[in-house]
Amino acid sequence: MPEQIALGRLRHFSMGAQVDRTADIIDVATRILEAHGATLGNGMRLKELIPAIRASIGPEPSDSHIYWTILDSSKKGNSRIRSGGPWKGYYLVSTEQADQDLRTLEQETEEAEVEPPKQKERDLYPVVAAWLKTKKGINCSKDDIYNKKAGGKWGNPDVFGVRVIDDLGFFDIDIVSCEVKISKDNWRHYIFEAVSHKRFSNRVYYIFSSDAEDLADEDVELYAYAEKYQIGIAVIALTPEGYAKLPSWNSLSEAEKLDYVDSVKEKVPAPYELVSVDQKIEVLRRIGVNSRKDIYLIF
Repeated sequence: MPEQIALGRLRHFSMGAQVDRTADIIDVATRILEAHGATLGNGMRLKELIPAIRASIGPEPSDSHIYWTILDSSKKGNSRIRSGGPWKGYYLVSTEQADQDLRTLEQETEEAEVEPPKQKERDLYPVVAAWLKTKKGINCSKDDIYNKKAGGKWGNPDVFGVRVIDDLGFFDIDIVSCEVKISKDNWRHYIFEAVSHKRFSNRVYYIFSSDAEDLADEDVELYAYAEKYQIGIAVIALTPEGYAKLPSWNSLSEAEKLDYVDSVKEKVPAPYELVSVDQKIEVLRRIGVNSRKDIYLIF
């Protein structure tokens, strides 16, 4: 057999208790596979390969150590040893192919290390707040009450806006709240978070981002929910590149911010509904409004 001829040419290695035999095992395995003429279609099974390696290197290390060394080597781009799986055995690739595999592995590793920024829901809040002010006439808005402890479950909108009417002796406040999500996923659940804000808001929006401005046909059901529960729907049409800039919102130019505002597309206008004055006062006090002056200071 060719592998037996090759084995006769291999030197036997002495084994010290503290000596790492990894390089020896890989070298011997490579020579054996070369002698065997092992290819993807003519691989060498472990039950043949391990005894052949053992015959060359001696009684140490253990068979399991040899197995794990060969298996690990087969997964590295700089090794010629490859595994065809449990039934096709081990074989060799050319040095050129091993070099190419190593370059590919290094490139994939570099690309994996440069992960795209994770999309965060709160990065959308300034866009929605600016949209309320610019497009909806909401002269005061906040995007930082979502994390307040008071209010209970689903008690604090992601973006909270007020339109102050203070003219000719009349004073009133219209409250607009927005529930914002990074996608439309699981909307049948989260839309009721928006609905829960109707107890203190005159208008309520459910808003999500999407890389496509237009809603698909199946979103007729979403429109039906909006009509049933009397809330508005808006979509923020964002590309991944556009989303990546949002964490630097405060550093963007006014023109860039207006581009983001224009990306908010109102699909269903939010109907106006009367709300108990007591409920309005309760939510305003929760965010720190204790006087008329506070409205202008806090917002």
